[in-house]
Amino acid sequence: MILRQLRWVTASLLAAAALLAAPARSDAATTIMIQQVQLDASGAVVGTIGASAAYTTPTMFGQFALNSISPNLVSGVSGFPTGPSRFFSLTTTVNVSPTSAAFDPSIGLQVVVTVDGLQPLFDNQPGRLNNNAGASSGLESGNNLISNQSQLLDGAAGNLGAASTTAVDARPGPAPVGTASTSPAVAIMSIPGLFGIQQTILVRAEAGATGVVGTLGGTASTTVGIDTPAAVPAPAGLVLALAAVPVLGLRRVLRRKTAV
Repeated sequence: MILRQLRWVTASLLAAAALLAAPARSDAATTIMIQQVQLDASGAVVGTIGASAAYTTPTMFGQFALNSISPNLVSGVSGFPTGPSRFFSLTTTVNVSPTSAAFDPSIGLQVVVTVDGLQPLFDNQPGRLNNNAGASSGLESGNNLISNQSQLLDGAAGNLGAASTTAVDARPGPAPVGTASTSPAVAIMSIPGLFGIQQTILVRAEAGATGVVGTLGGTASTTVGIDTPAAVPAPAGLVLALAAVPVLGLRRVLRRKTAV
C-alpha cells in the first residue's frame, strides 16, 4: 500500500515537472494594419495619409507594392536573461517595393502587428520586453530604413507597462544619429494570464543618386521573457519517502529470491 502511494506521488511530481517544461499554450489571434504616413526631414512621423487598412497580399498601397508582411510567433523556456523564463518571441518580416520611379521618400509605410490572447504559464509574474529592428539589403539605390517600437497589451486594461524606445536600422546605412537597432529592455512589473504584443513598424527610404530602386523593409523582433515562480522545496518527509522507493523495490526482489 505504501509503495503504491509513493508511486502515485512520484508520478504526480513528474507530471508537474513536465508541465513546467511544456511550451506555453495560447489561442493567439494576429491582425495586421497598414497606413501611409507623412515624414518630416528627420524621418519622424508627422501625420497620416488616408485610412488605415487591413493587410492583404499581393497588393498596391499608395506608393508601396506589398510583397509580403509575415509575422512569426514562437514560445518556450529559456534562461533569458538571468534565470529560467517563459518567453514569447514575435518576428515580423516586411518586404515592399516602390510602385514607380517617382517614389517620394517623405512618405513611409506604417505596419501595426498585434498578437492577442497570449497565455503565460504562471499569471502575474514580472517580465522584460526587448525590441529590435534589422533592415534588409535589397535596395539598389538609396538607403533603406526600418524602425520598430513594441508595446505589451493587457486585454482588460489597454497598455501593459511602458512601450519600448524605437529601434532603427538602415542598409547600407548609416542609421540616423542617436538611434540604435536594439532598444534597452523594459521591465514589466506583472504580466497577467492573457496579454498581447503590438509592434509598430515603419518602413521608409532616403533617395540615392538614382532615386529609390529595389526592395524595402527588413525584420522587427520583439521578445518577452516572463519569470517563473521560485521552486517550492518538497517536505522533508516526502523527499525521504521518494528516496526510499528504490530500496523498497530491492527488498521486494530479495524476498522473492529468498522464497524461491
